[in-house]
Parts: sequence; C-alpha cells; structure tokens
Amino acid sequence: MGVNQDKLNEIVGKFVTELGASMQGPAIIIGEQLGLYKTLSAHGPLTPDELAKKTGTSERYVREWLAGQAAGGYVNYEASRPVREWAQNEVVVGLSPFLIFELVCVEASDLELVCSEFIFG
Repeated sequence: MGVNQDKLNEIVGKFVTELGASMQGPAIIIGEQLGLYKTLSAHGPLTPDELAKKTGTSERYVREWLAGQAAGGYVNYEASRPVREWAQNEVVVGLSPFLIFELVCVEASDLELVCSEFIFG
C-alpha cells in the first residue's frame, strides 16, 4: 500500500503549525511580562532602540524579539520605510489571554532568566 500524500501533507502541516506555536509561546510571555506589547500599543510605531529604552530592556534582544513577533504576525512593520518601525498588531491590542501560554509552555520555568537577559543583556 502506498503513502497517502494528502494525509501525509496534512500531518506535516499540523506538525509545523504546532511546532511554531510551541516556539512562539515563550516569546509571547516575554512580550506580555516586560510590557513590550503594551508599550507598542501606547506609543505607536517604535524602532527596536526606542522600544528597548521605553521598557528598560536590551535593544539587541528586543530587535530579535520583534523579528520573531513579525514572523508570527503579532507585530507589524513597514519594511519600505527608511527607519524600520514596528507597530502593535491591532488584533492583539488589549488581549491578555497570552498568559495562558504559561500553562502550556515547559520553557516557562526559565522565563525569569530569559526576562533578566532582556533587561541586562
């Protein structure tokens, strides 16, 4: 019996989706706990340096966090602008169910350390 290619593609697609969600969970928690989402929402589009200064975090880590959040669709940016500014995705504004990720993320046990690295570099 041959492999059902449609079923295989469905399973692989589900796996990739689940893997992406599990990897994004800790980053969402970091954004919530460090006030990155709230700051973007309150101040509009910001550069990574501006967001880091307003939240007392490391620009390098914030830049990487923003790139991951943009890839996941949680923040938006306009790549054609001379200065890359990032804005809170309007769908995400004001939502706190992100904290549910804490219940499902095994990595959450290291969250305090990771948040500390964001602040102190």
